Amino acid sequence: MVVPVETLVEVDTLNTGMSTIASPSANSTQQIEGDWHVHMQTLNVAFVVQNVYDSAVSGPVAGGPNVSHHQWEARYSVQTTDRILSGMTFSGTHQQAQSLKIVSDGSAGGLGVSGQILTTSAGATRLVLNKNELGVPSDPVGVCNATGNLIIGVTPGPYKNGAVFDTSTTVATKLYEILNDIPDVCHTFNPILVKL
Repeated sequence: MVVPVETLVEVDTLNTGMSTIASPSANSTQQIEGDWHVHMQTLNVAFVVQNVYDSAVSGPVAGGPNVSHHQWEARYSVQTTDRILSGMTFSGTHQQAQSLKIVSDGSAGGLGVSGQILTTSAGATRLVLNKNELGVPSDPVGVCNATGNLIIGVTPGPYKNGAVFDTSTTVATKLYEILNDIPDVCHTFNPILVKL
């Protein structure tokens, strides 16, 4: 079983790509001065496929255990940063899609037996700061760093590399399973920012 290595990420390290989204625009004809909410996010996943055996049908008479189903066990690391920039001037709102890259041993473009899903470009937004009727900011502020485990792609029978259940056409479904579960542990993670 592949054991992912976890590294602690300093907040400033997360913001190294922030210069384009959080720096004032210098050459725009229309400038907007005010308070802004800036959001950045990354997600990295290490995964390995496991056959799950049905011990109820095994024994000395029945022989070895049968494979009930297979599944991908995924270890994720997600980071989001939400900040308020007060009194800054920008040319307007901004959105940058988060790009992911899959590195795996899949022979048919699928996830394969093991691999990683890596953020190659952080997702980011810069929006006018939301305030309530009292003028208090209502957008989230802070940092979320979370790691955990997920089970995705539960499929009947034993795993076969390149089989119909693990091809390039089935990868998006497994990625959606991950993306839909991450906001439960890091509520500021926005799956819509991820470009598949």
